[in-house]
Amino acid sequence: MPDYKIGQEGGLYVVEAGDADTLATYSADNELKTVDEVTVTMSSDQASFSDRSSRAERNRKTSKNIEITGTVNVDAASNDAFEALRDAYLEGSIVTMAALSNKLETGSEGAEGNFTVTGFNISQPLQDVVTVEFTAQHYHGGNWETK
Repeated sequence: MPDYKIGQEGGLYVVEAGDADTLATYSADNELKTVDEVTVTMSSDQASFSDRSSRAERNRKTSKNIEITGTVNVDAASNDAFEALRDAYLEGSIVTMAALSNKLETGSEGAEGNFTVTGFNISQPLQDVVTVEFTAQHYHGGNWETK
């Protein structure tokens, strides 16, 4: 029987850019512990071209795009990762993020790089937890990392 991974085994880490270049520099303090749903979308741009000899159109991958979206349950306690995410949106600064399959354990893998936070939507329902839905777009240095 397959041993499937479940979402709660994963970890989302957020650090102000410049504080982390690799996965090894993340710590439990940088984990966004109150995140509910996380989605990593990876895509690539392509250029289409043809030449006179073959007259066939070809496509070539030109760049890769990574987008991380998620919903965070807002906790009254201070959280370094949430503050880094919020401040990056408010100040237009860059954060380093890693969305990993297994927290910070050996064998963990996922998207990692520098991101700009392009969306920060706050929901305040009357009888439920306050949440923030965020969108982070790849800025540079995005990779699929294995620890």
